[in-house]
Amino acid sequence: MKKMYDDKLVEDYVQGNDIDKYDVEELENDSQFMMQVIDKTNDKKMYEFCSSKVKDDYEFIKFMIYKFQNDKDFIVMLADDYLKKHNNQAEEIDANCVELAIIMEGLLSSSKNGKFDKFILLNKAMYNRLLVEFLASHESNSDVKKNNNFGLGFCYFEYMFQSRYIILDYYAKQCIEEIFYRNKKHNFEMLIHRIAKDKSELEDKNINSFIINYVSKHDLNLSWYLSCHTDLLTKIKADLKRIYNIWDSFVRCNNSNKVDIFEEYIEKLFDDAKIKPSFTETQLEEFVIRRMNLAQVFKDNLYYYSFRTSQIYFDADYSRDLSDSENIVDIKFCNLALKKAHDLFIDENLDCDDGYINQEEGKIPAKIITFNSQKET
Repeated sequence: MKKMYDDKLVEDYVQGNDIDKYDVEELENDSQFMMQVIDKTNDKKMYEFCSSKVKDDYEFIKFMIYKFQNDKDFIVMLADDYLKKHNNQAEEIDANCVELAIIMEGLLSSSKNGKFDKFILLNKAMYNRLLVEFLASHESNSDVKKNNNFGLGFCYFEYMFQSRYIILDYYAKQCIEEIFYRNKKHNFEMLIHRIAKDKSELEDKNINSFIINYVSKHDLNLSWYLSCHTDLLTKIKADLKRIYNIWDSFVRCNNSNKVDIFEEYIEKLFDDAKIKPSFTETQLEEFVIRRMNLAQVFKDNLYYYSFRTSQIYFDADYSRDLSDSENIVDIKFCNLALKKAHDLFIDENLDCDDGYINQEEGKIPAKIITFNSQKET
């Protein structure tokens, strides 16, 4: 534990009174004493009285940056000076420099001054460097390659920085961003609708488990860390809450768009065909809807439902199993329509009847129906 100096001694130094017990240069060479002085005076100019040794002390620099965080230019100057001395990217990683850049990004996040973006770039560069190092060790270590639980490499961050929680928290948040917000196929909202069975998973009592369980599929070490540091889930929980509040309207809107796309596809399929099938557009749509248990999805599209009910939509008298057909054109139209419906509805994790869906190895391919067709001679 660092020595704490008597308040009277600090007061005498500030007032310029004689100090018998200590040499002034000795005190100005002590980080703890100078922190107490600056904490008492709230005067950043006292920094100039500090020795080079004190100015090179990381805990002192960190204290100064937090103390005067509202003076952006001053704390950037402090951080720049420290990083220039210690942050040599070509050599071994300095945890203090990594932590300092993360602190600076956090303190300057609300600033619109572009000159402060260098700390964001520093942190991205370090994050990428660590990932490269992790992947390199993954390739060269046969024991690591056999283990499938290393995911995004959070175990490597823990190995490198151990109990430096400012750093680990930052990298945990970066991994959360990678998993939920930087998905290459889907935006955040669409991703959540794909992985959540229903909105009850986003209720307050379930939301932590929902997040951590999904994270565990990408990185077990990260999921364990988040289980003990649930405060890191604050941002994503707020975003999930917004999705929860508009869940039903999103599903209706999304399904309505899909119904429109499906309708347009069937219409174009018939318009472009030189040889028409033996059934109508409406009969083909009804066949697909029944086969894939999509009735509720189409009923929720009020325009479509009201229009179709005036014709033969879901009319038992007109119900026809198109798979009985032996016409090659009929077969082609049915399979194209089923595949399109699968791509639109099943792949988006809707509650469709999987009685005709073959779920194998996590995939849900459309079942191409087989007819008793005869070869033409």
